[in-house]
Amino acid sequence: MPTRNYRAESAAQRHASPYRRKRQTRRAGNRMRKLEARLPEFAGRIQMPALAMPRLHPPRLDGWTSGRHASKLLSGFVFVAALALLTWVQTDYHWFVYADSVSFRGTTYLTHDDLFPMTGANGWNIFWLRPEDIRENVMQHPYVADANVRIELPNRIDVRVTEPEPIAVWMTDLGPMWVLADGAVLPIRVPEGSTLEAQLLTDDGRPLPTIVDMQRAAQAVTRLDQAVDADVLHTGLALIARVPELV
Repeated sequence: MPTRNYRAESAAQRHASPYRRKRQTRRAGNRMRKLEARLPEFAGRIQMPALAMPRLHPPRLDGWTSGRHASKLLSGFVFVAALALLTWVQTDYHWFVYADSVSFRGTTYLTHDDLFPMTGANGWNIFWLRPEDIRENVMQHPYVADANVRIELPNRIDVRVTEPEPIAVWMTDLGPMWVLADGAVLPIRVPEGSTLEAQLLTDDGRPLPTIVDMQRAAQAVTRLDQAVDADVLHTGLALIARVPELV
């Protein structure tokens, strides 16, 4: 019967299993010894992967160092620098004009206090001023015949003044006055340390020709007024030059 055969085979297998286990154990031991014997041979062939630190790369700036982006970066830098410079120039006091930064040369009887207010430059930034404008302002002073203006950074203004030279003296009830070549009449200015009598003389020490104001016409005369007709004045001076005894 099948049941018997199964049981008979199972009994035979159980009877043979100790021997089979021993053989399997011996085979496994032999395989292990062979493997251990060949381990040195495999060890020379096996290469462990090398461990390396990850490489860190800086961000690429190709877009900002070439072409359109580079020009934008440069333009931005120039704009910021120009804005900073403009702010400094427009706010720092070193770029502004005051009384001590304006000098006048060539004056004899005019003083700094006489001329500085005429410049119109007090408190102005040096970059807002033009030499021709300052010259025009200074020329408004009746005792200035000519002026040359030079502007220097950061806030210096140099003005060379030419004072008018009188060619005659007009005697009025207000006292003697200078007569200029164009016929204008000015009150005599006496420089510090000098005298009125010295202002009635020419540079070489001779007395200036004298005109007597019989009708008191020169009581309020300025350079802008023609107090004496220029032709009549020059005719009289020419006559005096020919006949000095008339003086």
